[in-house]
Order: sequence, then C-alpha cells, then structure tokens
Amino acid sequence: MKKRLLLFIMLLSIATSAYSAVNAVNDTFTGNFSSFGYSFATTVTANDIYSGTVTVTQISTTHRGINLSGTNVTVAANVPPGTYTIVYQLCDNATPQSCDTATITIIIEPTVEAVNDETVIAYSVSSTILGNIHSNDMLNGLPATTSNTDFTVLTALPAGMTYNASGVFTSTGVAPGKYVIQYQLCEAVTFPNTAINCDTATFTIYVTTQNGPLTATRANNTVKSITVLNDNRIVIAGDFTSYGGTAKNKIAALNHADLSLNTSFSSTGPDSSTDNIQSMVTLPSGEIIVVGKFAGFGGVTYARGIARIMPNGATGSIIGVGVEAGATIYDIALQSTGHMIIVGDFNFYDGFPAKNIARLNPDGSIDTSFYAGSVSFNGTPYSVAVQTSTNNIIVGGSFTTYQGNSAPGIIRLLAGAVQDPSFTTGPGIAPAGSYIDEVLVSGNDIFIGGSFASYASMPRKNLAKLTFNGAPVSSFGFATGFSAPVRALAIQQVPSSFSGNIGSYNLYVGGEFTSYNGVPVNYLTCLNAVNGQTNPQFDGGSEFNNFVYAIQPEKNDLKILIGGSFTTYNGTSAQRITRIFPGYGAGNTGQNQMRQALTDEPLTTSSITIYPNPSEGLFNIDFKGYDEQKFDITIHNTLGQLIYQGTVTPENTNQIDLTRFESGSYYITLFSSSKTINKVVIKK
Repeated sequence: MKKRLLLFIMLLSIATSAYSAVNAVNDTFTGNFSSFGYSFATTVTANDIYSGTVTVTQISTTHRGINLSGTNVTVAANVPPGTYTIVYQLCDNATPQSCDTATITIIIEPTVEAVNDETVIAYSVSSTILGNIHSNDMLNGLPATTSNTDFTVLTALPAGMTYNASGVFTSTGVAPGKYVIQYQLCEAVTFPNTAINCDTATFTIYVTTQNGPLTATRANNTVKSITVLNDNRIVIAGDFTSYGGTAKNKIAALNHADLSLNTSFSSTGPDSSTDNIQSMVTLPSGEIIVVGKFAGFGGVTYARGIARIMPNGATGSIIGVGVEAGATIYDIALQSTGHMIIVGDFNFYDGFPAKNIARLNPDGSIDTSFYAGSVSFNGTPYSVAVQTSTNNIIVGGSFTTYQGNSAPGIIRLLAGAVQDPSFTTGPGIAPAGSYIDEVLVSGNDIFIGGSFASYASMPRKNLAKLTFNGAPVSSFGFATGFSAPVRALAIQQVPSSFSGNIGSYNLYVGGEFTSYNGVPVNYLTCLNAVNGQTNPQFDGGSEFNNFVYAIQPEKNDLKILIGGSFTTYNGTSAQRITRIFPGYGAGNTGQNQMRQALTDEPLTTSSITIYPNPSEGLFNIDFKGYDEQKFDITIHNTLGQLIYQGTVTPENTNQIDLTRFESGSYYITLFSSSKTINKVVIKK
C-alpha cells in the first residue's frame, strides 16, 4: 500500500511539473507609424518558458490590421497611431492540457515629416506673405495642421520677418538676400516617447530687389564656360571679377548643392584683370585645363593662353610657355590618348610654328608630328571637337580654306593635321561672313551652331545637324531656325526612369536668339536631338533676360547648369549662372514646365530603398534625390540592442551585411542633419 501511494505521489508530481513548465510572458513592442507595415518581433516566444515544442494561437486582437503570423507580430500598412493588444495562448504539444496565455502590447507612435520649402519674393516695404510652412508637411501620411502638430522656429529671423501661430511667414522690408530658416515640427498629441516624434526642415527665402535681381549675388559679369569636377564641385569661367561679393578673377568653384562659392578652391585666375578665359575642360585626373588670352595664371608667368589647375585651385605645371604674347586660344578638346587639341588666333606654341591649331602632349608640350603648316586656316577657328571612335578632329570657325583647299567654316583633320577628303561638306556654311561658333559631337552625329543661313546649300538658320562624314541631315532643323547666333550646344541623355513626351536625347541650344522657327524663345531652348523639333515640355516664354553662352548637363539627372550674361530667369534672380530642370512625369505634360532650381532639389520625390527585402542577409541601400548628403545609420534588433552603427553616402555603393545574425526583423534608422528615415528589413 505504501509503495502504491508513493508511486501515485511521484506521478502527480511529474504531471504537475509538466503542466507548470509552460509560462507565456507578456511583451511590449513600440514602433513609428508606417505606410508600409511592420513585423515587430523575431518571435513572441523569445521570453516564454517551455520545454519541447509548443503551439501559439491568437485568441484576440484590438485591431484587425495587427495580428500574429506564426510567432511574429505583423502590423498592416497605415494602422493609425495608438496602443493595441493581442492575446495569445501557448500550449505544450506533448501535453495539450499544459497551456498559458499572455498579452502583447503594441504601441504605434506617430510619424512627423517636415518638408523643405523655398520661395522667391520681390523686396517690398509693405507686408508680403511668404508662405505657410505647413503646406507640404505630413503627419502619419496626411497633411500636418496647426491642430495636430506644433512647430518651433530654430533660426533667428532677419529684421522685418515674422510668423504667426498658423505657420504663415510675412516679410515687411526684409533686405534683399537669401535666408535659410530652420524649424522643428512635432506631434501635438501625447504618446509614449513623444519626444522622438519630431522632424526638422528648412524654409529658404530669396528676397530680390524691387526692379532687379539680388544684389551682390553670384557672378558680376558673363560666365562663358562651365565644367564639373569629379567631386561634383562646379567650376565656372568668364569675364566676372567677383562671385557672391567675393573677389574672384575670371574663375571660381561653386558648391554643387546651392551654387554658393566654394572657398577651398584657391585659384586667383589670370594675373591681369584685363585678360580672359575662353574655355576649359576637366581631365580624368580631376585637373582643369583653361585656355584664353592671358600672359600668366595664378602667379605662374609662363602660362600664356593655357594653364593647368589642380583640383584645389593651385596652378600646376605645363611644359613650355604656351602661345605668343597677345594671342588667344578659343577652345580645347581632349583625345582618348590624353592629347589636347587647341584652336584660336595664334601662330606659335612654345616657339614652334602652329598657326591656329596645335596638338599637345598630355604634359602640355607640343606634338611636332601634328603640323598644320604656315598657311593653315585663312580665318579663325573658334571651336574644336573630337570624334571619339576615331580620334579625328572637327574644327569650326570663320575660315573658308585650309592649306589653300576649300574648307567653308568646318573641316575634319586626321593624324598629322591632314585634311580628310571623305568629310564632304559641299559649299559648307553661307553666306560670306558666316561662322561656326560651336561644334558638338555626339556619337556619329555632329551639331554645329553659329551665324549662318545655310549649310551645304540647305537652308538652316544658325543650327544644323551633320552625319559622321559631314553631310547635312535633311530631316533636322528649319530654314527659319534661330533669329540670332547660336553660342552653346549640349546633348543630354534622358534616363529611362523619366516619363512624358520626351525623346531619348535632348539637344539644349543657347545663344543670342529670341525665337526658333518663328516661335518666341529667349536665349535657350530644348530640341529633340533626332528631328530638331522643340521639346513640348520646354517653356517657350520669357525665360532668360539675356544671352546664354554655356550649357552643362548634370550627371545622371535632367538638371542643367546654364551660364551667360543674363541676370534673371522667368523674372527670378539668376545672375549669370543657374540650374534649371524640366518637370517631366505623369501628370506633367504640356508647356511651361521648366523650373529654376535655386538649390539642387531632386526632380522626383526623394526616397531611400533597401533591397532585396527580405533577403538571406545582404541588403543594398539605394538613394534617390539625396545627392551629397551624408547619413548616419544605426541597426537594432527586436530586443532594442544596437548591432551596427556607421555612415553611408549616396555616392558610394552601400551594403548591409546581416548574414551572421539570426533570422528575423531588424530596424534601420538613417538620419542626416535635416531628416530621419526608418526602415525595417527581414533576414530570412
């Protein structure tokens, strides 16, 4: 009897022990409002107590968009901020009667997105509305208002600028200039950890003079040439002597983001203020070669008509002394071998006979195997380009002969400066006195611009397109053409990601004209590079108020840099250098879509994509619209533990490696000086 009682007690003890081994523990998870949904936990059983295998069953939820998927909590897209609960049951599979329940608390915090604004107004002594900073701010995916958000201005305002409780800024006699106002926007409703539910943005205000452009801003005289360095700094050259009120003699470097002066670029330009720069190119090394009319450059007295500038602005070395005193080099082009072709109004280079054209070795010394002779051109060549597939040279200008042979404004030269007889231009440009000011080579196409009425007996006013061997393309251009000389040409390939009525290549044309094919267009237009038709999304209205001499498309984008003698664009201040872009995309068809980018604003909505997601552990970060911004990055696991911290930039290839971590969800935060972005990735 005692033995049976002891056995019963032992069995009861084992059963009781098995039943009490399952213990479901409550969880709490917190996250920001999401437009794409969340998976909050690697597993809700991570802190539960059990042995063997168990089954998790959802008993109830307080929101149909929040549920258990296996052992993960999932939150559907656009679940509003608030506190929600899920009750689940945990059961031992080996002992079905051994179960326990627990509650999961999910706190969805609101997300605030403050969006940068900018506006331009004319100076006025009376009260002028600048705008409402709430106009594009967002709260939980919906427009922010003064009732659901609070804003705080973080920047001291200039005299005459005020704002009210509704976020409307007003200017009364604010001095002309550029003002960047930073503000913070926060969720007004109290939630757990509400202090983190804030975002900052800037409100950039440009105040112009009543009857003209901003004073002491950008270049004070004509910009003739633009190039972009490897680090995206922009270098401009021309006739100016100051930029933004700072003395800069004919050359300056600008910051890519807002075209402000880059003070780290030390070049002092030509040694004489009466000298000039005509053109420049950037070498693959990042160095710049400038050409023009000068007897010294940056304090280097032997640089005559040509100089090498290092990326920091210092004047580098060029073998020889350049062209003769008083001579001008008008243009320069690079060959794939590293050789440089220069053209202009000169007779010698480093003492060697080189009438109007010379080929330089990469170190700047003259290549004596390239010799045009003492006769050479009977007029002045103004432009030179290289056909990259052959390294043959196209020269345009005011000449009509080369070495005594017919060359009516344009010619192709082979190795040794020999005229190419297969380049058939017919009678070339006409009438007498015509000239070509710009030659542009794009693949097998050649575009010429200048002052002429016809090419190869085909009426083409100031612009023509040629085949690879110089014949006119009859399907391109018009007899009426441009009303005045063309001074600048640039080809821009259109990224496949942009939609709208647009060809695969844009041809931007700038100059002194005020109409194209009888339609008003002031100093700049955009054509379809195939047929010469005006791009319908390019505004044919007021645009620039004076001549355009330089066009430089930006990298991987539809924005273009424009230089010239203008001071406004569509009535807005734009002193001789500015950035504009077209408003392509769904819903943006028709004319009047060109905009001036007062800052380097993106063409499309900025975004950061992490892909593939889910993945086996390797994730790529793709930035769109965040050029030149540095982001700090942190990664946390579901327990809130920091597993990675570092820095990423859009210019680099950025990859996250989570292969050594366990499967589940990870929370990524990217934050710059003005924005915080949260992402969730899932490692399979």
